[in-house]
Amino acid sequence: HDMDVVSSGETLSFLKSLPNWKFAPTPMKHFGIGITAKLQSVAPDGRVLLVEVLHSVAGLDAADLLRVSEVDVAGTKYRLLDPIAMLKAKAYNVRKFKQDCHPPRHDREHLELIAHCVPEFLREVHDGAIRLQKTNDPAAKAALANAADAVSAAFATLTSHDTAATLRAQGIAPEALVPAEFRDSPIPKIANACKHQLPRVTAAGVGGAGKTGPQMRR
Repeated sequence: HDMDVVSSGETLSFLKSLPNWKFAPTPMKHFGIGITAKLQSVAPDGRVLLVEVLHSVAGLDAADLLRVSEVDVAGTKYRLLDPIAMLKAKAYNVRKFKQDCHPPRHDREHLELIAHCVPEFLREVHDGAIRLQKTNDPAAKAALANAADAVSAAFATLTSHDTAATLRAQGIAPEALVPAEFRDSPIPKIANACKHQLPRVTAAGVGGAGKTGPQMRR
């Protein structure tokens, strides 16, 4: 088990200076796999702790890496890729990386887990925006725009043939990841998006698997 951190520049310098962590840069011949460096330490209970510092995430572009959600855990804020970006990345991994390596990869299991999170994530941002709107909260305008953007990103991901085909091959219907109640959303952009995009999601990935190309080991 490890933690992946997408980082460069100042943050990388900070990671190098962490006490009680061994920093090991990735040799240039392996730089193309996306890992800049690895940090390793040992927890008080003896567990080995591994952090991989990434300069890119397989399957994602620069815009995808901006899709983040903040989570507060015991007073520490973590900026995590949102479930939409993670779904896209994991679907790519299932297609592109051999899953029967030693040790085996678990991208299929991760994809199924993230798929359960996507509709709940969309409901959270949608319903939160509606609550703010009803109370005339000054933050409502930004929240409504964020909700519409999240749904738009979900449709862009789920209408991709390769991603949709990968999901279907794992027994996941892409159309089921968009909450059915969004068809009647009080946010016009979301209701209109459902009207026009849901038929495309329903048709996406039907009749053939996504392009896998040569599978790689990582």
